[in-house]
Amino acid sequence: MSTNPPEHYEEEDAISLIDLLLVFARHKLKIIVVPFLVGCVVAAYSLMVPEIYTASTTLIPSDRKQSSAMGILSQLGPLAGMAGGLAGSGGADTEVLLTMVKSRRVQDQIITKHDLRKDKDGGDLSMEDARRKLAGATSASLGRKDGVITISFENEDPEKAANVANDYVKELERLSRELALTEASQRRAFLEKQLFDASNKLQMAEEAMKKSQETSGLIQLEEQGRAVIEAIATLQAQIAAKEVELGALKLFATEENPDMKRALVTITEMRAQLARLERSNPEGQQGRSSIITTRKVPEAGLEYARRLRDLKYAETINQLITQQYQMAKVEESQNAPILQVLDEAVAPEQRTSPKRSQMVLMAMVASGFAMCLVAFLLEAKSQAEGDPEQASKIADLKKSLWRI
Repeated sequence: MSTNPPEHYEEEDAISLIDLLLVFARHKLKIIVVPFLVGCVVAAYSLMVPEIYTASTTLIPSDRKQSSAMGILSQLGPLAGMAGGLAGSGGADTEVLLTMVKSRRVQDQIITKHDLRKDKDGGDLSMEDARRKLAGATSASLGRKDGVITISFENEDPEKAANVANDYVKELERLSRELALTEASQRRAFLEKQLFDASNKLQMAEEAMKKSQETSGLIQLEEQGRAVIEAIATLQAQIAAKEVELGALKLFATEENPDMKRALVTITEMRAQLARLERSNPEGQQGRSSIITTRKVPEAGLEYARRLRDLKYAETINQLITQQYQMAKVEESQNAPILQVLDEAVAPEQRTSPKRSQMVLMAMVASGFAMCLVAFLLEAKSQAEGDPEQASKIADLKKSLWRI
């Protein structure tokens, strides 16, 4: 067999490489000089572009409500867990803070304080245009792993960039405190009414118990029976207190709120526990068999058991609502910071844009590729002039490109 084909291919490859080098050699001025000139133009342009500086501040929401409430809860005894449901509800939420950064209330304060309605020519922008300009220069992000919020602002003046970024934190603190105060006031007023009703019911239960004892005399209950009555009454009171907490949450939260969902789940579980307890200890059995030590007055004993249950219920719910009310008053009056600043924004020393070296390099590379393409097209046109068939194809190509 002949070995000419491989040699022929190698010869063609060598010729193709030589032709390629010849194209570069013939058009070396275009390929070298044009990218250099483009680089110079881009470099000059980048010198005229205003320098932009970016300042950033980082912060996290404070647990001020939970920490202050826990100071009270530590003094409330075994029922602290039931009363503490509202302690952690309503703390500053990171997603809410990110939304507040973009709110008109915060933006308008920043615009007014730093006179951001002025354009480059000294004219006045509309408020809508000023908000869009501010939003374009501001970024707020949340660290998914650490929960840290970063607020950045870019401006031609590094000092102004830092001041605006720090003022964002101040405005968030002011607005968060204002909203928290409104929320705490509503919760306190709601619990104040609930406490008034619970106190009246407790007084009525005490009077009913006193009247029952005066009518039937002193009735002694077994320890087991008393424990059952008190357990049922306490659980009923805890359910009622949790429903009061749920009512307070509904003043400012939707059904999608995590605290609302947890409260609903807790109430459902407690009601199921109460149903099991009541099934195992029917009311008639509580009144006649396991509770009353003397069988001479079964009806009086049953009435006494009911009064005891009502009294225990009233005492427990009054205690729980009192604790919630005390926490609500503390939240309303406290002045602790809502946000904790990890790093304040400082005037940056290095600009963030324009990146001149990157601009020049990209422009030179792009223009170099363009000139290589132009060189090959010119070379193809030159070769086609001596070939009628190729010339006809080029003419058809031009017509096709310009045809609409």
